[in-house]
Amino acid sequence: MFYLFANACTRTLLWLLTSTRVRGLENIPQEGPVIVLANHAHFIDPPILGAILTRKVVFMAKTELFRAPLLGWIVKHYDAFPVRRGEPDHAAMRQALKVLAEGGALGMFPEGTRSRTGALQRGHTGAALLALRSNAPVVPVAIAGTNRVLRWPNILLRPSVTVKIGPPFTLSVPASPLNREALEEATENMMRRLAALLPPDQRGVYAGTVEPAEPTQSLWMG
Repeated sequence: MFYLFANACTRTLLWLLTSTRVRGLENIPQEGPVIVLANHAHFIDPPILGAILTRKVVFMAKTELFRAPLLGWIVKHYDAFPVRRGEPDHAAMRQALKVLAEGGALGMFPEGTRSRTGALQRGHTGAALLALRSNAPVVPVAIAGTNRVLRWPNILLRPSVTVKIGPPFTLSVPASPLNREALEEATENMMRRLAALLPPDQRGVYAGTVEPAEPTQSLWMG
């Protein structure tokens, strides 16, 4: 119930404080396992995804968030689960695979942390490892404009936020044993697909390595 309540509040705030446009909502599979792969430029990115996507998303969130007095309670009741950054976290990987095995939608931010500039950073290999082990389709989601939200005086001008959802794709399992090189190649593939959905000035380390994404249908939120 808290998940639904939080998403309703987020949708209301988006309508009041921003001019938000969602494109490609039809690309989200309505059933079965899926990895939702998104860039991360602002702390409001996870609730925005939860509010606009048409099915429940279970997010991996850094362990530090669960230790904060109020925020930790919110994150926990949002049904997120913790992951330790900068080191292998086998418990988090097992939990993520369990979500996918049960046909759920797993939300991941492959950069591992927020981009202070809004430009896409190098992706970590965890998302690719999960995609290859589960054979779950991956849906890239590009979020643009959230770095201007909640900043004075932008909040008075209802800044534009755009969420562009690309078509799902499945990573090809390598013929040879899965190793670091294969994971890095798969990660590069995923991140380029994500970068292609972003405005050129937000493609960061992947600028110049991608082609423009195909146009998708639009849904205006206001």
